[in-house]
Amino acid sequence: MGDYDLLAYCGLYCGACSFRVAALEQNRKHLAAMPAKYDRLKDQPLEECRGCRIGDLCGDCGIKKCARDRGVVHCGDCGEFPCERSVKFSSDGVPHHAGTSANIGRIRQVGPQRWLAEQEATHACRCGQRLSWYVNDCIHSEQ
Repeated sequence: MGDYDLLAYCGLYCGACSFRVAALEQNRKHLAAMPAKYDRLKDQPLEECRGCRIGDLCGDCGIKKCARDRGVVHCGDCGEFPCERSVKFSSDGVPHHAGTSANIGRIRQVGPQRWLAEQEATHACRCGQRLSWYVNDCIHSEQ
């Protein structure tokens, strides 16, 4: 994987994506903890997503298209941030979207490499397994 593959343009950490972690850990508990909005997707085959920079598993994304068109690594590199699109995304009621503006602020403060390292540490269990956006405590010893 490349340097920024798990840094979504919007400021999400793709390494904590519940779908990605469920596939990597082969543990659907990560999906069960997600909001009801995702219920129709929770029984789909587990498929590892490598991040929005590489794949399109998250679907058509206006933020991704905009960032690519502008040639920025993430929205915080854009002179128009925060824009209407980013504000709408971070306030759309999806819990893991709510932190994107703060994430962009932190990325601007410490840089993408350090932010990614912080996120990786934040989303790692003491037992060595991955945690996801909706699973913040160890579920691996319960299997």
